[in-house]
Amino acid sequence: MLVLNAFKGHVADEVKATLQKGNCETVIIPGGMTSQLQTLDIFINKPFKARVRDQYEDWLSLGNLLLTPTGKIKRVQYQW
Repeated sequence: MLVLNAFKGHVADEVKATLQKGNCETVIIPGGMTSQLQTLDIFINKPFKARVRDQYEDWLSLGNLLLTPTGKIKRVQYQW
């Protein structure tokens, strides 16, 4: 079983036919319900994105931002 949201590329006839040939059942989540029905969105993606956003805002608030020659903020330098 493959669970998809209602993105028009997911529900295209060609996509549905290809999945049926592969003996794959599909379930389409109605629009606006993805965040409530997909557990990855609820338990992993949302907290991850919130943490990244918090870290980005902390980085911005430090004020020691490097600028490009045109005056735009340079991207974050990644630390591994």
